[in-house]
Amino acid sequence: MEFRIFNGVRPNRISRGFRYVGDDDFLVGEEEDVLMTTGVGPCLVITLYSPELRKGVLAHIGGFSFSPAHLSPRRVISTLLDALSVKDISRLQTTLSGESFSTNRKSTLVKSDLKRNFISLGGEDLGGKFYRQVWLDCNGGDVAVYYP
Repeated sequence: MEFRIFNGVRPNRISRGFRYVGDDDFLVGEEEDVLMTTGVGPCLVITLYSPELRKGVLAHIGGFSFSPAHLSPRRVISTLLDALSVKDISRLQTTLSGESFSTNRKSTLVKSDLKRNFISLGGEDLGGKFYRQVWLDCNGGDVAVYYP
């Protein structure tokens, strides 16, 4: 897994077709899928990736609105683990992005839940600029954060 941040130039390897994840939603991707979300500012984006299954999930939790109960910061990791159907969670790769200018730090609760489940955080891009895109390539677990 590679976690990279790009300013101004979108990386070529993720410019092929993608599946879009909207606010307060998540999608599970298979080996050939690329998952992408936009407008990430005060929101929190979570990626989980299983190298064994070549399967990943990208969740976009709203920053200003109340997320549905299954995507609340206290339950989102459980929801995503159930969606991935992974037996050995110890090898999962995880990233967090977003929370620009946000005083409501959902990431604190999510990080606690990751730690409680013995899932390590592979990268994060929290705070900072308001608008970004997050891409998850399920063919290798690469995550790209793109600032237009």
